Amino acid sequence: MASVDRHRTTQNELLLAQRGLGPIFERKVLRNRVIIVSGARLAAECCDETSWARCLAGPVKMLRDIVPEGLFTARTSNPLWGQAHRILTPGFSQTAMRIYHEAMTSVADDLVAQWSGAAGGRVEVHEAMTAATLEVIGRAGFSRRLGLLGAGDVDGGDSRRFAEAFAEILSWFSGQANDLPVIGTVRTLARARRIRAQIGAIRGYVDTVVSDRKQQDTGGEMICSA
Repeated sequence: MASVDRHRTTQNELLLAQRGLGPIFERKVLRNRVIIVSGARLAAECCDETSWARCLAGPVKMLRDIVPEGLFTARTSNPLWGQAHRILTPGFSQTAMRIYHEAMTSVADDLVAQWSGAAGGRVEVHEAMTAATLEVIGRAGFSRRLGLLGAGDVDGGDSRRFAEAFAEILSWFSGQANDLPVIGTVRTLARARRIRAQIGAIRGYVDTVVSDRKQQDTGGEMICSA
């Protein structure tokens, strides 16, 4: 139990690997078991789909509370996973990526500008990268500037509310996956109402984006993997 760190999960497991447990080890907390691998070689081996299938566990499994059967939350055996994969594959072709290039570079420019003007030269990297990721999705997938990096704020408070709810949910799920038994259950019950509200905010905002996009006559295609 002393090896659990719900706030710095990945960094803690990296330290465990470096301090003697090696590149592959198992952690057991009561009945919970998880195998950790570190290093590019073992990670690449685990990503080999000819030998391994996707496992819905930890934070990824918890994301099913938001999207029960999406690309990242459906089981490999579920036909919906294959359907979502086939729908999205053309959107990541070389031709499609060229179309997204301008949107991505505009996000990078805004990120550099935001960091250059950061007070005291300090940057919250996790928060900034989450905002940048959502901006790329908004601009490349929906031709919509979310305004999360300052300039060109289109959606005002709604987009920022969405980003804050999304970041909180990801942080909560990540920490919950490393909670101690009993303590984690109590913590989950205490936060249940707040988490439901945040999930509702995420779904409501995405529904609005999809609805607005359907009403626009842009001549383009919408990419959505809900």
